[in-house]
Amino acid sequence: MLQCTAITNLPHDEALPALLAMDDGPDDAEDLLDDKPYVLCELGEHDETTEHAARLWTAECGLYEDHPGNHSFHITDPLRDAHHAHIRHNAQRTHRCDTDDPEDDHDAPH
Repeated sequence: MLQCTAITNLPHDEALPALLAMDDGPDDAEDLLDDKPYVLCELGEHDETTEHAARLWTAECGLYEDHPGNHSFHITDPLRDAHHAHIRHNAQRTHRCDTDDPEDDHDAPH
């Protein structure tokens, strides 16, 4: 199942007071909103009869009780998977370059 792609822009003048009022809210609420002024629907694909579900901040894990749709562990995200594969590839390539012994490279120009 794919992730729902709905995005909701956050009104800064409403989101900031809500974050600041939370008992377990973020320490850097202003920076958080500057970096991410939106929320994403956290459900899997669904039709228009199902409302989107998103959290402003996660003080406790999980969505609300009896939320519609599947959980995140049922969702596949091809873009995220491609991004993670790219990161792994670059990390492996960097690691190989870091562990290569320059003394072994006889073809390198001097």
